[in-house]
Amino acid sequence: MPQRLLAIELKQDVVRAALAERSWHSLELVGTYRVRREAGEADIRGALERLMRQVGRVDVVLSSVPGELVAKRLLELPFAKRRQLEQAVPFALEEHLPFGIDEGVVSFLPPKSTGNGSRVMAMFVTRQSLRSHLELLAGVGLDPKIVTVSALALPALLTPRTARTTPWRIFVELDSGCAAMVLCDAEGMVRAFRAAPYLLSANGDAGQAAVRDSSLMLALRQTLGAFPDISSQAELVVLGEHAANLSGYLASELSLRAVSPDLTLVSELFGRLAADHLGFAGCLGLLLAEHPQVKLQLPNFRQGEFIFLGRVADLSPWRVPMVLAGIMALFAAMHMSLEIATRYRKLDLVDARISALAAPALGRKPASDVLSSLRHAIVSLRKELWTLGGQDERISPLEVLLGLSRALTPELGVELDEVSIDDNVVKLSGRAESYAGVGLLKQALSKEQTFSDIEVAEARSAGDGSKVEFRASLHVRARKLKRG
Repeated sequence: MPQRLLAIELKQDVVRAALAERSWHSLELVGTYRVRREAGEADIRGALERLMRQVGRVDVVLSSVPGELVAKRLLELPFAKRRQLEQAVPFALEEHLPFGIDEGVVSFLPPKSTGNGSRVMAMFVTRQSLRSHLELLAGVGLDPKIVTVSALALPALLTPRTARTTPWRIFVELDSGCAAMVLCDAEGMVRAFRAAPYLLSANGDAGQAAVRDSSLMLALRQTLGAFPDISSQAELVVLGEHAANLSGYLASELSLRAVSPDLTLVSELFGRLAADHLGFAGCLGLLLAEHPQVKLQLPNFRQGEFIFLGRVADLSPWRVPMVLAGIMALFAAMHMSLEIATRYRKLDLVDARISALAAPALGRKPASDVLSSLRHAIVSLRKELWTLGGQDERISPLEVLLGLSRALTPELGVELDEVSIDDNVVKLSGRAESYAGVGLLKQALSKEQTFSDIEVAEARSAGDGSKVEFRASLHVRARKLKRG
């Protein structure tokens, strides 16, 4: 059963989401959703609830915090190992923040080696902002595996994966009155990230005059101005619901070459897409973090007390081992089937031989009944032979009775009521004239070579007081067969 992945972005008055289904080797987009906050609603919780009614079951959730809540800094550090960076980045970032590092959560993008160390894009979000984000999602039953900034995935989403180097690009995503801009160098590393508001006209569209008067243009010029050597050669990629109206205008104002997003690149990852799906580029970029073929590494603010503790059945890392294990299991099953067939054939031949050998004594019987029939017949014959006094190590019942007759002389005054013989044990019950007579009976039986271990289990006076009732047991000695 494929996993259902939901990538979700929360804005002030709108929720954007992309739903996809993941198998072992692919990720297919199911649909995109945009749900706005209705009049009278205090926050977007109602929009989230309406979204979840449309989406249904979800296995993995990936979410993005608004870019304006994130502080960021490009750091140059003399470290290369991941563990060293994890320890050094928070302290290096703290000097650029207006508050203590323990008041938030720090994460960073995969670093780039600079020869003497690493270049790292570090990011910080306050604990209160992150807690509010998680509580809002928890209110509709969502527990995100990753909390990050979706705009950071735009370069990986819209850059050819086979190209080693590309021109510097600045990605601008326009949506719901806030723009996210990401400047990416020729090696694909994020060199700058900013979020800035822009004005909307009365009908909800972003007009050129409104953008010119907003802080968006100032933020774009400042971002490009930080890299004067490449700013004139950079390409501009505009995304979002107002991209069609503003792409040419922004390129002209910034003296950049506008590049249309390549839908083919995105379709290679998610199957056939429509052009309007690029309006959800941030959500599609989030899905790359769980894509079986890409596995994009994004900053994840779910750390420390906010660490993700849910269970996600992510089988993608086991895809190749499980395929190999399946092939080995198939060969093992085939080998076992051949081995079982061979053994069954041998068993049929043995059963046929057994039935043929037992036929003179038992008649034609199924091989499965031969062994039990032979055992039963042997036991019966031995009992008959023993009863008749045949040559056996055990003494026959007739010899036992003869031994009792020799021991129980009339002088003892003993009357036997019952004699039972069970293999080598004889049990007696009867009456004697007195207790002394019971003792004489035991002595007489001891003198008889046939018996041993004589025990009187019980002796008591009869009801009329004239006799003594007794019960005794004795063992029958084995016969000494003549060898010869």
